[in-house]
Amino acid sequence: MSLKIFTGLPGSGKTSALIDEMINRKNSGGQVLLILSSEHEALTKRPNVKPGGLMGCRDKTKSYPIDAVMDSNEAAALLATQEPGTMIVFDEAQYFQPALVESWQTASERGVDVLVGTPSVHQLQLLADITHEPIHLEVECSCGRASASQVLYQKDLTYPQHLCSDCHAK
Repeated sequence: MSLKIFTGLPGSGKTSALIDEMINRKNSGGQVLLILSSEHEALTKRPNVKPGGLMGCRDKTKSYPIDAVMDSNEAAALLATQEPGTMIVFDEAQYFQPALVESWQTASERGVDVLVGTPSVHQLQLLADITHEPIHLEVECSCGRASASQVLYQKDLTYPQHLCSDCHAK
């Protein structure tokens, strides 16, 4: 059973880590499906968010083709049909309905490898009672003396400044 949950601040490397996992599985001959949500307007307005589009990250050398953009009910139905050993990846998972957590669990119990990036608070609450591998990625504060606990966006909404509690207070 494999259910991996990736959390961390924006810019901490969650999507990059998911891309690495997908590439490794694909290179070893495995089946990989990358699924994004169709349930959030800001996500679906991005021109690359479509089947065959590329999911990228802040590391411009990394990307992975998107297999499907679907709603939570479609994602649950897809999970129910997957063979053991298939890897199904949900990035920006906070845009799926919390009820999808049950499908992640059921599929992983059947031997489907389910990777989830950026779950919502409600999804995390539901995952608390489910066996999974939590992967929390941390990033250092711009001061270099502590782990960041906050992000600050200025003009560039792509690359946040990472701050520890002390730096954020200043």
